[in-house]
Parts: sequence; structure tokens; C-alpha cells
Amino acid sequence: MTKKINGAFSALTEAQVEALVSQRTASLLSTDQADGTYLRTILHHTQGKLGPLTRGRPPSIQAQIDALQAVTIPFYAAVLRGVTTEDIAIETGMEADKIAVRTRERNRRATFARSVKSTLVVWVQTGGDLRALNAATVTKTQLQVDIREARSPGDAFERTVERAQRRIIVSIAQQARGSPDMARARLEAIIEALAATLDDLPAVGPLTVVERPGVKFTGRIRRGVRPPRVAAVTAVRRAA
Repeated sequence: MTKKINGAFSALTEAQVEALVSQRTASLLSTDQADGTYLRTILHHTQGKLGPLTRGRPPSIQAQIDALQAVTIPFYAAVLRGVTTEDIAIETGMEADKIAVRTRERNRRATFARSVKSTLVVWVQTGGDLRALNAATVTKTQLQVDIREARSPGDAFERTVERAQRRIIVSIAQQARGSPDMARARLEAIIEALAATLDDLPAVGPLTVVERPGVKFTGRIRRGVRPPRVAAVTAVRRAA
């Protein structure tokens, strides 16, 4: 619908913009419908592998994920074929950088399929039984709501802290390869900041620090609380 006069761009009229947006909306609705159909198809075939819902012992988390994986492998291959158009097809003798660009675009177009799989996996990991879902009506939004309700606020907090701790440890280790003194100074500053934060927390009982066996504490004493090295801590808890 883009208009050009003598090679120059000409802005659309209000009516043309309305028609353009209407076309876009129809395309989005069609995309949502296709995504939902793919989800229900994957679930239907996975349920076929798991068998009917019975009163017996439900399949384990790993058994459900394995069944889902077995289904998605051939279907994802079909998705990749479906999203590949002539402009991103991989051709024999093509240069590596061009292959990489086309592969990224192909994978971008197939993101919806990977998202369907990951949503189902997380739903199972939070305690769901795939056999109990209605494959004719299930939606991704429904699954995401179930996942949020199944996760306690404490779970999100623990995941955030664990990710931050891993990033700190990896960053310090990388810095230590080039400048051990700078890495040590930075780590000591982090320990000081953590100790100060710990001191500011409301006291609910005596602090218990559990360290890994054989690791010697090298931190500084602050207000009677011994802050252990980040890499040495297995768990920190307060007694009830």
C-alpha cells in the first residue's frame, strides 16, 4: 500500500491508514490462531504418548518432558520448513556469514514453536499433568496463569538471588585471570556491601553460617558477624 510518485514516498491518507491497520490486525489474529492450533496439536500428540488420564500414579515430570520432546522434534522440523521462504533458504556454496544471517531469521520466525514447548515444560515442572489438559481448548495464556499461581513469591526471590550469585562468581573468576589483585579487591568490596546489608536486616534470631568443608574463611569481622566468602557459603539461615 506504500505510494510512490516519481520514485518518492507519498504519505497515506486516513482511509488508507485505516485499511492498512485493518489488514495488520487480521494478520495478527490469524497468527494467534495458528499459534494456538500448534500448541493444541503438540499437546494432543503428547497426550497420545502418555496415555489416558487414570486414577493411578501420574507420569513423572521427566517422563512427561521426554514424551513432549519426542513429539516436538519432528514437528519443529516441520515448523522450520514452513517458515523458510526463498529469501532465507540455505543454498549450497553459500558464504558462512550469509548462512548465519538467514539462520537467525529462520529461527526468529520459529520462536513461537519454541515458546510453546518451553511453556509446556515449565507447566509440567510446576506440578502439572499434561494428561489433565483439554487439548481442544487449552491456551498459552491459561498455562502461563497456572504457572504464576503455582510459583510462590519465595521461588522467584530464590531464582533471582541464585542468578545474581552466579553472575558475581563468574565475573570475579574472569577478572582474576587478568588481574588477581583487582578481582580480590572487588570481591572484598562486595563482601563488605553484603555484610552491611546483613547488619541492616531485622534481627529474628542468631545467625548460622554453614560453610563448605575444608574452605578457610578469609573475610573480615563486622559487628561480631563473620561474613564468609561468596564461594565458600553453602547456606545462610537464621534460627527460628
